[in-house]
Amino acid sequence: MPLRLKTGDFLFIYGSRTLLPDPYGCPLDVANIIGKEYAYNAECFFGFYVSDTKVGAVRVVSSWIDNDAQVSTPSSCMDVDSNCQTYSERCSNPLYLPLMCKYCKKACNLCDNEACMN
Repeated sequence: MPLRLKTGDFLFIYGSRTLLPDPYGCPLDVANIIGKEYAYNAECFFGFYVSDTKVGAVRVVSSWIDNDAQVSTPSSCMDVDSNCQTYSERCSNPLYLPLMCKYCKKACNLCDNEACMN
């Protein structure tokens, strides 16, 4: 069943090519959009749609609460993504700070960075 958008158009999700990962990740205020309990696992995508007169895109946010996951303490310093060394040039870019704090804290030497502790 298609998802009805506020514009009155519909978003059809067929297979993996309809949703594309947002190359910039989720917006910094994603916790305000979906709730802070969901923000840690938030993933953002672009969904594409077609109506009679236009083609468009919408941001789709997906998240979940994993009740079985072990909660890490703020003092833990580790990389979640195994490709962090590949992204090292993004460590010093303020636009990528939220993503680097979340996924590449150790590789980016952000363990004691106050911005990463919130």
